Amino acid sequence: MNKKLIVLAMTVFFAVAMLTGSAIGRSKKMKLLSDGLALSGAYGKLISDNNEVWFFEFASDVNSGKCKISEGTKLQLLPSASLEMMTVDVKARGGADYRLWGKVTQYKSRNFIFAAYFLPVSKIKPPKQQQDKKPKVTINEPNDPLAIPEDVIAKLSSRRVVRPARLRKALKLKKDFVLADRIGFLDYSGREIQFVLDSLGWNAGGVSFSLLGCVALERIERKQTGQLEPIRFKVVGIVTKFKGKDYLLLQRAVRLYGHQNFGR
Repeated sequence: MNKKLIVLAMTVFFAVAMLTGSAIGRSKKMKLLSDGLALSGAYGKLISDNNEVWFFEFASDVNSGKCKISEGTKLQLLPSASLEMMTVDVKARGGADYRLWGKVTQYKSRNFIFAAYFLPVSKIKPPKQQQDKKPKVTINEPNDPLAIPEDVIAKLSSRRVVRPARLRKALKLKKDFVLADRIGFLDYSGREIQFVLDSLGWNAGGVSFSLLGCVALERIERKQTGQLEPIRFKVVGIVTKFKGKDYLLLQRAVRLYGHQNFGR
């Protein structure tokens, strides 16, 4: 009888431990950077997979106060005009190091980056002749009264210099602009979620944008879920273009309620 109780207790203990461990794992995965967090000249590297999906690999930590992204973390870049310029630049000059400005978004338990501006970065490499003539300086000798920390030495040996981006003259890209207080609805008929502008009786319909992942998109998707007819929203967002396709990053979206004077 005692053996059965011991076996039962051990079974319960391991089951609770497994559930607790999985819960901890989930909580770690759910620690995301807040939607709208600004990136101000973050250092990193532009990389891509075989499917031409682009990522930014951070060369330093990013801390928003509540959560932190460590050096080496990769976040997917959303389609944007700046990303298209970066892809052209990285293929033209062969370097992939950048300083990046933009904002972090959050969508379906993942973080993404919407790039707004960038600068290519390269390390300073003195000419070989200067390297040979330069006298060698010994650092941190055994009898030194004050030793230089290793992290400071590493920073001194890896100086960066920023140089302006050089794009091909043949490449003409439109700048991002703000779409303010426009009314429309969600369209799920294609591979990507579209926001279609509603003409409301005017001959100005048919304009649509592919929506980029963010918290505002998740909110209006939840409102649309379970509704038989499309819901109208008044939105504010940033319109950008990537490889000839128009995209919209929502900043704000408010549901509109009709007064029976327009069709649902």
